[in-house]
Order: sequence, then C-alpha cells, then structure tokens
Amino acid sequence: MRVLYDHQIFSMQKFGGISRYFYEILTRLQKSKIIEVDHSVIYSSNEYLVDDKDFRVEQPYTYQSWFPKLKFKGKYRIFRLIQRAGFLPDPEARMKKEIIGKIKNSNFDIFHPTYYSPYFLGTLQESGKPFVLTVHDLIYELHPEYFYDAKEVIHNKKILINEAAAIIVISENTKKDLQKFYNIKESKIKVIYHGSSMILKFARQESIFAESKPEYLLFTGNRSHYKNFSFFLKSIRFLFQEFPKLSLYCVGGGSFQQDEIALIEELNLQEKVKQFQIANDEELAEYYRNALLFVFPSRYEGFGIPLLEAFSCKTPVACSDTSSFPEVAGDAAFYFNPDSEESIRNCIRGAIVDPEKRKEKIQKGNLQIQKFSWDKAASETLEFYRSVLQDK
Repeated sequence: MRVLYDHQIFSMQKFGGISRYFYEILTRLQKSKIIEVDHSVIYSSNEYLVDDKDFRVEQPYTYQSWFPKLKFKGKYRIFRLIQRAGFLPDPEARMKKEIIGKIKNSNFDIFHPTYYSPYFLGTLQESGKPFVLTVHDLIYELHPEYFYDAKEVIHNKKILINEAAAIIVISENTKKDLQKFYNIKESKIKVIYHGSSMILKFARQESIFAESKPEYLLFTGNRSHYKNFSFFLKSIRFLFQEFPKLSLYCVGGGSFQQDEIALIEELNLQEKVKQFQIANDEELAEYYRNALLFVFPSRYEGFGIPLLEAFSCKTPVACSDTSSFPEVAGDAAFYFNPDSEESIRNCIRGAIVDPEKRKEKIQKGNLQIQKFSWDKAASETLEFYRSVLQDK
C-alpha cells in the first residue's frame, strides 16, 4: 500500500494541533516500513518538520525574508507580483504542482489531504483513487463569528466531506458534531484518538527554574476567541489577592495583543500575568512540569492535546466541562463551566488549597494517558486505510 499526503497544513502552521497530528502519523507510518508514504512537502517552516533531521524541507521564501531590513507600504503586493511573474520562487504553487503531478502519475492507493482545500479534487477523481479526510473539529460551524474565513472553510469542508471515501474524527464528540451538521453515514466515520508527544521530554541538564520555583497557573498556546483567555483572566483576578505568590504564565501563542495588554492593565495584573515564548517541546514540558496547575478554559476543542501533555508531565489539570474535555480527561481533571466566573474561580481555588487532591488527579492522569498514544493512532489509521481499500 502507498499513501499520498499533501502539504496544506505544513504551509499554514508553524506549530499546532493539526500539523502535530499529521506529523506524528505520517512519520510513524514512514518509519514502520509496512507501507510506503509519499508527500508534497518541499518548503515549510513548521517546527516539527524542521526539528526532524530525517524530514528534509527547505525554508520557504517569504516577503519577510525578501530584503528583510527594507520596509515600505505595498512591499507584499510587489513581492507577489514578482513571484507570480516567475522571478522569485512561489512555494505554494510549486507544492501544488508537485502533488497534482503525483496524483496524475497515480502511483498511490489512498490520498490523505492535510486540510480542507479541494484544489486536488478534479485531478483525483480522474485518477479513480479514494481519499480519506480527517475532521478535527466543527469550530467553524459552531462559531463562524470568530473566523474571517469561516464561509470559505465551511464551503470547502462540505465538499470534501461529501466526496471522501471515509472520514477520520479525533473524538466521539467531534463525531457527534459532524453528524449534527452533515448528513454522514456512521459507517463512513472512524474515531481515532490523538496521542501525546511530551512523554519523557523533560530531562533537561539545567532547569529554567534552577534558582527558584515560582507558584504559577499555566496557560499554553493560542488565547483568542473560543480559547476564552480574557474571560478566564477576569474570573481569576481575585485569586491573585487570596494567594499573593500566585502568577499566571502564558506560554506560546505569541506576544500579548494590545487588547490583552489593556485588560491586564485594567485588572492591575501586570506583575502577575507573564508571557513566555518557547523554542521546542523540551522547554514547553519544563513549564508543564513546574506548574502548580495547568488550566484549559477553552469553550470548544475537537480533542485537546494539551490535556495529554499535562498528564505526561505529571501536572494537575483544571479544564472546561464542555465538548471533548470529559471524554479525553476522564476523572483526572478538575472541571469548571467555562462561561461562569464563579465556577472557574471556585474550581481553581479548590485545586490550589488541596495538595492531596492535586496528587490524586496526577495519579489518575498517569492512568488516563495510557489510553492514548501516537503509535496506537498510527496503527489504527493504517488499519482504516486497509478497510477503505477493501470496501472500494
């Protein structure tokens, strides 16, 4: 069997849950030698690919790297005009040409696109080969108001959902949401859980907290919209008065935006809320491992990989009681209503003042994490590919 993947998500994400998923599955299947794996990823700044010495990619040529010290109005427009004229490399066009060529050659059994653009559909239909689609969540359908491109993404997604030979979803909750929005037969859908990449990744030579160990709540990744950061911050503002040594560390997700800075100043939390960038998973694991509590107040997740990351690092978790959270975290987390300030505050306070309960949740997290692994996900994906070919 030969499986062909495209480049979409590795062009879009420097890091993130979807590119993490495809990286873990693709590389495991590639190393297994059980099947052949091919792809169209030539250029990418995705951290997972760049850090993998066995995965050779070139850095994309972008308008930021084109005369980087020269800044003027209209620079991007001029860059794109020169690029389209063929005088500068166009990574996206090159990789689309690469994947279309591979599809036309028909030297594969199954195609697995890494996101929802249907650019390949006409060529693939001519080849007569099936494709499998992974639906990660239904956040665009549930909250289109959060996304400027919601209409386009939903349109493209619907096309691929209807045309796919089979669909992988990453949780039972995502399966339920998929069936709610789209008329899909249950026999066409397979639930395959994610894994964690954090296991045993915190054996650093020097701790980032070598001098002192602060008491902090940990928030990781993107903070916008449905991630619920601003509401969460308002909910816990009084806890910093109750627990004077307590801080909130925001790791990853970029620097604070102006509206976030304004909110932090309004709440007078400049000394309590801090933002840190990380270079790799090893640094991220160190922040997990030393946190008093990992907090995940998102209103919706298709799966929630950070839950497993925290469990892997033996960090207690407090998270929302919505969407996929109870399915993934089980009884290993402290739960709160993400739309209730009182619920959030009481939950976090209860976890802080009860170290024995935190230890109990850590122990349950150790058991919960055993239900999920990327090796298992890759194995189940391989079996699903085989079943799709048998049903063809």
